[in-house]
This record gives sequence, structure tokens and C-alpha cells, in this order.
Amino acid sequence: MSVVPFVFDVLAYSAIFVLVVLGLGVIASMMGIFNFAHGEFVLLGAYTVYLLQQQGVPTWAGMMAAPFAVALVGLLLERTVIRRFYAAPVVAMLRHLRDRTARCGKACAGCSAGSSTR
Repeated sequence: MSVVPFVFDVLAYSAIFVLVVLGLGVIASMMGIFNFAHGEFVLLGAYTVYLLQQQGVPTWAGMMAAPFAVALVGLLLERTVIRRFYAAPVVAMLRHLRDRTARCGKACAGCSAGSSTR
């Protein structure tokens, strides 16, 4: 194994991690809340390119269309879901935590009621 390709791989992956961290910083500073969905949006863009390519559209055209598709989904999500987090982000996060804990508690109670380890 050669050292030079290994060094370039490490540098490439490090650059990706730096971009992810910078993206989180920009999003957190602009919105005031942490939004970890930007990775999903990147994957949505890649999936858009893939779907268009499967339909016979050239890859370059899919790459040109993907940002518009992702922007449309992002706009819809911002208008319907994220907007309510602007007014009271802490209250919204606590409400989400309460709902998730209640669902998890019901699921755990249902699983352990019928089984006994003793």
C-alpha cells in the first residue's frame, strides 16, 4: 500500500468533514436552531439525478434540475414544518421530546408486558 494515495484519501475525507461542520455552523447561525437535515437534502439531490437518469435524461441535465427540486422540497418543508420552530424553538424541541418519550414508553411497556425474564 502506497502512502501517497492514503494521504490524499485522508485529506479528501477530512475536507468533507470540514464542509459538513461549516454547513452546520452556517445553518445554526442563520436559523438560530440546529438543523441536521442538510445531509438528507444532499441525498435528495443525488436521488433526483438518479431518477432522472433512469428516465433517460442526461446526467448533466439531472444535475441542473436537482437543486431546483431540492429547493422546492426545502421551501415546502420550511413553510409547513420549520416555521413553527422560529417562534419558540425550546418549546418545540421539548414538545417533540415529550411526544417521542411517550411513544417510546408505550412501545417499551407493550413489549415487556407479555415477556418475563424470571
